[in-house]
Amino acid sequence: MKLSEAWLREWVNPDIDTKTLAEQLTLSGLAVENVITVAGNYCAEEDVVVGEIIECKQVTRNLSTTRVNIGIERVLNIVCGADNCRKGLKVAVSRRDQPMNSDNCPLQDHKSNPILTMLSEGKLCSFTDLGLPDHHLHNNYIIELPTSTPLGMNIRDYLQLDNDKTIEINVPPNRSDCLSICGIAREIAARNKLKLKERILTFPKIGVKDILPIRVEVAEACPRYLARLLKDINVNVPTPLWIREKLRRCDMISDNIVMDIQNYILIELGQPIQVYDRKIIDGSIIVRMAEPDERVVLNNGYLAKLQSNTLVVADNNQVLSLAGIIGSQRSMVHSKTTDILLESAFYSPEFIIGRAGQYGLHTPASHRSERGIDPLIQYKAIEMATELLHNICGGQAGPMIDVTNPILVPKGISIILRRKKIDLILGYHINDDEVVDLLSRLGCLLTENESGWNVKTPSWRFDLRIEEDIVEEIARLYGYNNIPSKSLKTHLIFNRSKPSHKISLNRIRTLLVHRGYQEVITYSFVDPKIQSLLHPGRRVLKLLNPISREMSAMRLSLWSGLLSVVIYNQNRQQKCIRIFEIGNRFIPQKENFLKEDLMITGILSGNKYEDHWDMPLRLVDFYDLKGDVEALLDITGQTDINFKSELHPALHPGQSAAIYLQHKPIGIIGVINPLLEQQLGIKNRTIIFELLCKRVTDTNCPIIQEISKFPSNRRDIAIVVSEHIPAFEIINECKKVLSNKSITLNLFDVYRGFGIPKGYKSLAFSVILHDQYRTLKEDEVSDIISRCLEALKMRFQATLRT
Repeated sequence: MKLSEAWLREWVNPDIDTKTLAEQLTLSGLAVENVITVAGNYCAEEDVVVGEIIECKQVTRNLSTTRVNIGIERVLNIVCGADNCRKGLKVAVSRRDQPMNSDNCPLQDHKSNPILTMLSEGKLCSFTDLGLPDHHLHNNYIIELPTSTPLGMNIRDYLQLDNDKTIEINVPPNRSDCLSICGIAREIAARNKLKLKERILTFPKIGVKDILPIRVEVAEACPRYLARLLKDINVNVPTPLWIREKLRRCDMISDNIVMDIQNYILIELGQPIQVYDRKIIDGSIIVRMAEPDERVVLNNGYLAKLQSNTLVVADNNQVLSLAGIIGSQRSMVHSKTTDILLESAFYSPEFIIGRAGQYGLHTPASHRSERGIDPLIQYKAIEMATELLHNICGGQAGPMIDVTNPILVPKGISIILRRKKIDLILGYHINDDEVVDLLSRLGCLLTENESGWNVKTPSWRFDLRIEEDIVEEIARLYGYNNIPSKSLKTHLIFNRSKPSHKISLNRIRTLLVHRGYQEVITYSFVDPKIQSLLHPGRRVLKLLNPISREMSAMRLSLWSGLLSVVIYNQNRQQKCIRIFEIGNRFIPQKENFLKEDLMITGILSGNKYEDHWDMPLRLVDFYDLKGDVEALLDITGQTDINFKSELHPALHPGQSAAIYLQHKPIGIIGVINPLLEQQLGIKNRTIIFELLCKRVTDTNCPIIQEISKFPSNRRDIAIVVSEHIPAFEIINECKKVLSNKSITLNLFDVYRGFGIPKGYKSLAFSVILHDQYRTLKEDEVSDIISRCLEALKMRFQATLRT
């Protein structure tokens, strides 16, 4: 948000310079990002003064000759090409001689226009000519000064360019009360123990008795709706320079008098004012929810297909505006408008949050409405709009139309503040009198109780909800720098007798980095369209106020973000991608509960290795990633880990598996489905894994044993089993039989083909046996292997391959 320092000082003017003012704003939580002089690049030495056009003759379609009085004996002859150049206008005049190809004097054919061979004795200036930003919609306009402006006065002095600066601040989302000059002034007043200079309104007399019937169908969404008719106004009068200058210094575009007054009140009070052309309103004003598939052309030209969760202001036949967001094109004020309806309403934030984003909009009104506006400011805003329009545009004002449900209008809440809670959180004692003074300056009402105070929060502070919020306000206004720093005294007892049963995440990160992976961090907010492709049919937690449509849902897994990283890198010619992330996923549960799990997710994509003269070029496959996952699981010391074939909608059928630890699922691994690769634009084979962090970090502490002095025995077994039987089930069954006699059981060959029946496969295992206390005899080894084969035959109908 950008604001004019001079405008701010109209409300509160502490005896401090701009630098100190900026520091106070930052200490208040409103980070000052930039301070810019409103004079721009305009030099003080340049002789630009106030003049009056006493004669104006048009010589071509876009060129005029003028005679300009600047308060000296000699009248200047100046050529001007501005669209608004006319007799009687007070203007800014640069006395330097100007050639005829200046910005507002385009070159013409000198033979057909002899006047163009003359040299202009000065230049009529626009804001751009002075090096000042010009936010007026009409770029080819010179500055129009009020008729009362003294001739010959330096324009820098008249515009007070040396006495003002534009301050750019970053308002946090919870401080909606500071999205206005009035709100920021409250903060400065509280910090400097000053009072606000309230604007005194001179209410115009009620000239007409016309009103419109207003019906609010959704009172909880709009507890207060104020309106007023103004008749016979002139909307074509130019906006006074003092309003245009204030808007310019706050980085707002000047359009027409009605829009400028709307923006003026929005910046000063933070209350959006909506204006409708009275003649297009059919019947009454109705505040209701939009009907399904209802359509309206917004004032930015966008045709919106409304959703039923959108609050609208309508008449008997059409939508006039999206409540608290934007008006319709049909209801806009235009050059022939004479009667208007002013609207000043309070809309409950929960009915506005996210609605603008549904239609790809973000307006100054929606920015404030969805964060919360002071529910008591609407009266002052509509009275100010009435006063400004009446004084500038003339006309007659009608009576106030007030539709308010006092029960539903938000009120400040009461919070119990305990003395001991302040000391506990701050670690520092602030006197009771000072606590009362600090909170009173913020607009809170305090009454004492046994444990502390009952605090009634002001109507404009939507962010104060609990006791800790009040303590935070005390510390903030007291000054964090005024709270002394003290060393924390702790009495820690270190117990070194118990071994750790957890693996640190840093150890997991180190292992993956050593295996060639790079860690990335992606947003927890993802594109719901991509997520629905990865997890079809899954319930998703959607954000009420997303940053954008592409970041409007909480992630069900880390896949969406990591695949986006893969696509980004592939589009930049990266052919060997290994990345991983450790982060949370968010799974909605019943009754609005949310399950949050820390996950480890990794991706392989593209080539196995970078180009090398001694290595064949090949794409990564399922077993490359499976090896990395097994290496990761190996550091846990867990032995009961299995990979079971399992389908997943995002993974390739037959090339995906669930990962089990002690018969409980802890993750999944697989190749991305080719159809999904095509939909997402993934160019190379991509394999992904996901592990539940809390299960992976558990470890079995190693038990130290004496190394056996006796030799081991190796036997190789080749069996034939049905194709659908996983190898790990064979291994587990053998382990039961081998008991503590086996050191290693390893699958070293899988064969299908000649000599093996169709639908079967041959699995070859190496078995290494030994006994801790003696040498196993040949008949003992044969007996163990025979029992193992018998068990496999009984359970899997396995036969020994001959």
